[in-house]
Amino acid sequence: MLASAEKVIWKMAEDRLKLQAGLLCRYFLEDGQIFVEVVSSLNVPAAPLNGSQNKDVCNVVRECLKVPKAHEHNIDNWALAHILKRLNGALHKASIVMFCHVAVEDEDFCFLGFPKDNKRQNSLSAANGVCMTLAELAYSRRRILALDDRLTTMSLYIREVGHDLAGSIHAIVAKMAYISKGPLNESGMKIKATEAWREVQNAHAIAECLGIAVDPDYALGNSESVTIEQILKEVTREQEADLKKNNIAIKVGETLGLKVNVVKLHFKLAIANIVKNAVKYSYSDTIIEIITSREDDRIVISVSNVGIGLPVGEERLRIWDFGYRCDRAKKLNVNGSGIGLFTCKKVILQHGGLVWVDEDPRGTIFHASLPVSRVVYPPASSRIRR
Repeated sequence: MLASAEKVIWKMAEDRLKLQAGLLCRYFLEDGQIFVEVVSSLNVPAAPLNGSQNKDVCNVVRECLKVPKAHEHNIDNWALAHILKRLNGALHKASIVMFCHVAVEDEDFCFLGFPKDNKRQNSLSAANGVCMTLAELAYSRRRILALDDRLTTMSLYIREVGHDLAGSIHAIVAKMAYISKGPLNESGMKIKATEAWREVQNAHAIAECLGIAVDPDYALGNSESVTIEQILKEVTREQEADLKKNNIAIKVGETLGLKVNVVKLHFKLAIANIVKNAVKYSYSDTIIEIITSREDDRIVISVSNVGIGLPVGEERLRIWDFGYRCDRAKKLNVNGSGIGLFTCKKVILQHGGLVWVDEDPRGTIFHASLPVSRVVYPPASSRIRR
């Protein structure tokens, strides 16, 4: 549909402006340099202009942008004349370019039209209209493609995490059914209700994790002050069942009495994803250690475990990628969607922090840091001395 509309607009421009060729470019500035992408064209193949010859197109657009209004330029000896000659022999005599630029939402576009017989057309207002219409079509196409990509990605990873959500939902249903059948004393009902509630929280965390992972515009909401100790207590408490099943213990070190300004739900989710991985991939009868430390201008939370270890080489760098699971993890047949560490990195980076991983003979250590600007220090008299 958009492609057909684009052809109609170019045909009208060709007739109205008497063009032999035309280009619509999207451009942006970065570090003082201009970058140009040819997004639509008339009688000129656009693809090569986005390749080795893009630098010349950038130079032409830069020169044209020096004049604030729509205008015509003589392009004798300009790089673009040589580009056109190489791309289409019929254009090698082009010496005039009609130029105008417009903004659509947050993107900038420019139009370059080459009149037939190099005659000035005095139709710059029409050229500006063509530029605006083509730019709006190009902008719409980009947004539709981005939406398609997002929907495809979301569909893929909804399937990937489906078994996790299904597991939590089945557990909730089973526990509630157990309660309803009775007979249970008050203590037994409380235990089952607590277990069901934890499964509800787990399902919510999985859904929240998926939402963060597939949202290309993810940004932090309102922050609140919370102690690191509180975050770690909640995270470890949620792992009690798996810890008991695999006979694994968690040892939480001193948290320095620190409070941090974070989006609690998301920051807790990031730390929980690291701890969950440590629990899933630890050997039985081992201890997971969580240590909070101060390193230069950052507060670092480190989670170490003894387990299957990390992949080597470039594959290790991919553990933070969207949807990636290493071969070792797959062979263990452990449930996982490949979005936990990706989400963790996304959240921590949004908080201004960093994530990284080390490995030594003692095991694997995942680190998540926050800048000290997010730390709320207690009064000196109340700090715990080490």
